[in-house]
Parts: sequence; C-alpha cells; structure tokens
Amino acid sequence: MSIPEIIILTLFFALLYIFILYPILLWIFSKIFKKPLKIDINFKPLVTFIISAYNEEKYIKAAIESIISSGYPSNLIRIIVGSDGSTDNTATIVKELQNKYDGISLYEFERSGKNYVLNQLVLKADTEIIMFMDADLRINKGILDDCLNKFSNSSIGCVMCSLNIIQQNNNNNIGTFGEILYQKLETKIRHYESLINSNVNSLGTLYGIRKQYFINFPNDLVCDDFFTILSIAKHKKRVFFDQLLEVIEIREKSLKGEIKRRVRLVAGGLSTIWKMKRLLLPDYGWTTFFLISHKLIRYLSPLFLITFIVIMLLMNQDSFLFKPLVYAQLFLYITATLGYLLEKINIRFFLFRISVFFISMNIGFLLGIFRFLKQGQNSKWDRVDAN
Repeated sequence: MSIPEIIILTLFFALLYIFILYPILLWIFSKIFKKPLKIDINFKPLVTFIISAYNEEKYIKAAIESIISSGYPSNLIRIIVGSDGSTDNTATIVKELQNKYDGISLYEFERSGKNYVLNQLVLKADTEIIMFMDADLRINKGILDDCLNKFSNSSIGCVMCSLNIIQQNNNNNIGTFGEILYQKLETKIRHYESLINSNVNSLGTLYGIRKQYFINFPNDLVCDDFFTILSIAKHKKRVFFDQLLEVIEIREKSLKGEIKRRVRLVAGGLSTIWKMKRLLLPDYGWTTFFLISHKLIRYLSPLFLITFIVIMLLMNQDSFLFKPLVYAQLFLYITATLGYLLEKINIRFFLFRISVFFISMNIGFLLGIFRFLKQGQNSKWDRVDAN
C-alpha cells in the first residue's frame, strides 16, 4: 500500500476506535477487570455544596431548593454560592433564601471567571466532602444518600452523578438532540471506566470530592471539573461515576450554543491535559489508557477529517480507496447540509441529524484546538440558551 492509503486506513481506524471499538473494549474489560465497591450505606457525612453563578436569576432559586428538598438531613448540608459579578438579581434571590433557610452563604465577586470564584469558595468550606453544582441542575429526591455514602470507601476521591437533559418547551432542536445522543454514549463509557478503575471524563454536572484532594485551579485556561477529576486521579484515588444517580439539567440548548460550549470544553480540556500531562505516562495504568482513548484521540478527530479531504485531493485516483473516500465524504457533508437546511423548516430525519451533529461537534473541536493554541481564556463565559 502507498503512504496515503496507510494514512487513510489508520485515521479511519482511529475514528472507528473512538466511537465504536473503545466502548466495546471497555464493556469486555468491565467483565474481566471489574473492581467492586464496598460501602457503608448508613454513612452520612457533612457536605458543602458550592455553586459559582453568573446571571443565574432564572435558575438559582430552584437549584438551591432542590438541594434542601433532596431528602438528605438538612443539618448536614452547607450551601455556598459565589456570584461572579452578576448584573441581574442572582445575589438578591440568594439573600432572600438565606432568610428562609439555614446554612446558606453568599459571596459576591467582581467578574473574575469561574475558576477564580471556585478557588475562593473552596477555602470557605469546612467539611471533608464538597459537592460542585451548576445553577441549571435539579437534584432528584433520594440520590444524595446513595451518592455520599460511597465516600465511606477510602479508595473513593470523587463521586459523579449522571445527567438527564430535559427538553424545555418540547424544544427538540438539533443541539438538544445531539447532546442527548452524545451523553448516552458518554454515560456508558463513564460507567464502564468506573467499573474497571476510575472515570476520567468530566460531565459538568453534580459531583463530589474529598476536599483534601482539591488542587487550586492554576489559571483561567483549564476546565474546572475536568481538572478536578484528574487531580483526584493524580492522587491515585478513584473517580466513581454512578449512572443511577441522576440529576436533571433544565436549561434550553441550541446548535449554536452547543458549538460554543464544545469550543470552550476542548480548549479547556487540552489545557487541562497539558497541565496534567504526567497522567499520560504509563505508570498511571488504566487512567493513562482511558485518558488517551476517551479524550485525547477524540479531540483530534477534526484533524482526521481535514486530512481525509487533503489526501483525497492529492491521491492517485487509481487507488482502491479513492472512490470509497470520495463517496463517504460526499455522503457525510451532503446529509449534514441537507439536515441543517431541513431543520430550519422543522423537517427532521434521524440520519441527517446525526450528520449535522457530527460535523458541528467537529467544528467545535477544531475551534477549540485553535483556542487552546492561542491560549484563549475558558473560565469566564456566558451561557447560550436556545433561541
């Protein structure tokens, strides 16, 4: 085979590995290397919930009340909210809740970015266990007991909850569709990694850590949740993802918003891996394997797609791979274009929507790589809701 043919087959295998072979391998490994978790179901530690909020007047009240009404003993709960320079009524709403409930603290900062705010809030926490939470999450009743009792096992450094994305106002746009589909795959991968050893993929949802393993975020470039779970892995403690512990995300989504979010997550993810590059060395075992397979190779997928286009334009048309390469790319980009256009008039085909999401995801990945290379800031960001 020629060099272009070898490159094409290698990159095709890499794409196949990311989305199909790796999950299958994990499923097999989870049967062979399953690591049981022994816990004390009666363990009920003191816990501090930390919420960094920027202009969250629409969501913050329900988020805090979902903690209070979760069924976990209220005398064991502390809640710390940091307003990151909010210009709406976020701080006012939290102050009203302080008059109604015990154990709520509010700290107001100038606009500084989420990482700075979280660093300051963790210093205020005086409990061994800290739970990080976003304002658009709602805690289902009864899950906190099952989440927190896992910390009775000394091997556990972090427990991460699963996510149920609620379609607001029946808004099944391509952003919501794609994210729900993507998270179904991610849920399985996180689950299998946790059964084998330790999950390495953050979710940005409700997760708890032992405060002793928290490392201050070094800059505005790293992703707060991803950096935290890799910090736990660096201490060789287990990050356990429980797919049965489900919290609800109620914020509306859009294709534009999801691309913007991917840009931030990939730039922050690459910055985080760079800061934690020690974990890529083989002495971290499963963590190294998971991190490279689950995160690093996937971030590079848009470069694979660009390479396909370049090689197609340069390769010998007599190659046995030329026509399959041309037809595959035409199919992908035509179905993505049609899917995007049809979405505008509310005509939806499942296959076309997958193509749209796949291309938009890789656009976000590529722009995220550019932001990482330019060292663009990631922790000071605005939410983008559906239009």
